[in-house]
Amino acid sequence: MSTCIEYIQALAEKEKGNAAYKKKNFVVALEHYTKASELDPTDMTYLTNLAAVYFEQKEFTKCIEMCTRAIEVGRENRADFKLIAKAYTRIGNAYKKLKVCHYFIKQNFSIYFVLLNCR
Repeated sequence: MSTCIEYIQALAEKEKGNAAYKKKNFVVALEHYTKASELDPTDMTYLTNLAAVYFEQKEFTKCIEMCTRAIEVGRENRADFKLIAKAYTRIGNAYKKLKVCHYFIKQNFSIYFVLLNCR
């Protein structure tokens, strides 16, 4: 569990990361999101932000790994199901970019149906 000061510092790092991401300065965004995640390891948002950077950098395998980690953290800390669904969606998009979407669907068939029915 993070202290109040670490929580506030993590939010500040996230905002710096968001600013860098908007400017497409992905190296700086990665640094800030990583620091935020270290300060508050119970919040999956920082991990999904890292995954978004990896997706933009076309590092799809790293994106998938980060989303998977985010889902684990989210489940452990009772995150909003919409955040977890967003991570699963990004995994699917990364697999699609890797041209292995069918593999993802076979491995996560029940999740696929949940996401399909949420639209």
